[in-house]
Amino acid sequence: YALHHVPRHLMAVPRMSDAKGMLLDGNFVRARLHCMGYLEGTKQHCQDCTDLANCLSRTENEWKRTQLRSADTKQDECVMAPEDYKDYDCPLQAPELPEWTESRVKALCAASNILREKVGKMSECNKDAKVEIGNSLQRVGEAIGDIGIYCVEELEHYDEALQLKSEVLGDKHEEIAQTLFAMGCHHQRFEHSAFAQKCYEQTLAIYKARLGYDDPRVSRVLHNIGVMYHSKNQS
Repeated sequence: YALHHVPRHLMAVPRMSDAKGMLLDGNFVRARLHCMGYLEGTKQHCQDCTDLANCLSRTENEWKRTQLRSADTKQDECVMAPEDYKDYDCPLQAPELPEWTESRVKALCAASNILREKVGKMSECNKDAKVEIGNSLQRVGEAIGDIGIYCVEELEHYDEALQLKSEVLGDKHEEIAQTLFAMGCHHQRFEHSAFAQKCYEQTLAIYKARLGYDDPRVSRVLHNIGVMYHSKNQS
């Protein structure tokens, strides 16, 4: 229970610094993945990192509103500057969001580093675990992608996920298409149209062959291709 829920409880108190420290703690992340399983533990870790960013964003916005309200009163008291909050016992501390953006990537990569260690110690016959770790690395890549500025780190995770899953499943499995689709979305987001199109075409070929033309996943790929072509025509 603690490995699953403690970061969320710390955010609710709120004890943001403690939650941040816990999500950056390699021993905690390792224990969480061991207890919850590679994929579920990774999903929860990614979600907690996102939730902490959202909490800090709300705290920052509330702090700014408080400053504006204080300024509008035009009282004789001086409005406190951000640095004055360090030693002030108040739930609305000076915002930590910019610092957490970088630390958030470190926290996410703490999980992926542990997953890589597990792969290195795995026997060749442990194929299901390899696929699960591949999906876990993809989930970390998606969480890094949500931040929006770490292009290289995001793509590295997708490449690793694709390699691991391809070793076990071959090149024509739906799991492979899922990772290729994520890579296509990544390239489209950063306006690498040629790479995005290649990923989408490979995804589409696998989904059509394995699932048929009526599957919703086929429609989703076609939609993204349409959006990409529309954007190119508009530019």
